[in-house]
Amino acid sequence: MKKLLLPTACLLLSFSLVACQPQTNGPTPEKPGTSSEASSSESASSEAPSPKPQNGEKLADLIGKIVEGAELPPADVLDFDAKNFEDYSFIPWRDGIEAAGSEGSTSSAAHSLVLVRSKEGKAEDLAKEMADKVDAQKWICVQPEVAKVLYTKDYALMAMTFEKTYEKVKENFQKMVGDEAVQELDIKSLAK
Repeated sequence: MKKLLLPTACLLLSFSLVACQPQTNGPTPEKPGTSSEASSSESASSEAPSPKPQNGEKLADLIGKIVEGAELPPADVLDFDAKNFEDYSFIPWRDGIEAAGSEGSTSSAAHSLVLVRSKEGKAEDLAKEMADKVDAQKWICVQPEVAKVLYTKDYALMAMTFEKTYEKVKENFQKMVGDEAVQELDIKSLAK
């Protein structure tokens, strides 16, 4: 009986690791060709993000500024479009938005950020919809320490991650939008 205990335990561990993979209905995210994500999180420089996004600045670049100096698990920076946006934001794509994110590349770390820019100044509507619909337990075996949506007139930032990471992300997001007031909503599914 004791001889079967170790192999059985190993088998159960393998099954649980497979079961803990994040659940998405869409394609596997593609890693960008060249990303400063790894180098910026490793360097953790004291340089603050620029106060305001520049016209035409890509959202993937803004994600890099938002996570700068934050302790991140291994993560990929993703650009979202109509095909994969709902898999990460839990709300449908609509015309007049741009979106990018940072998604943990291992299933043992509950980390997901989705940044949405509303060209029509309707980020509050997007933020409220995300707060209602996001599944903070999408990883099955782990859950984030913090699940919030931050927003201004033009930006909504869904953040499910570790508390220390969230505090730095929130600080950087506030620096990025300058003196615009940042509102914060709880993601309802974390409380369920």
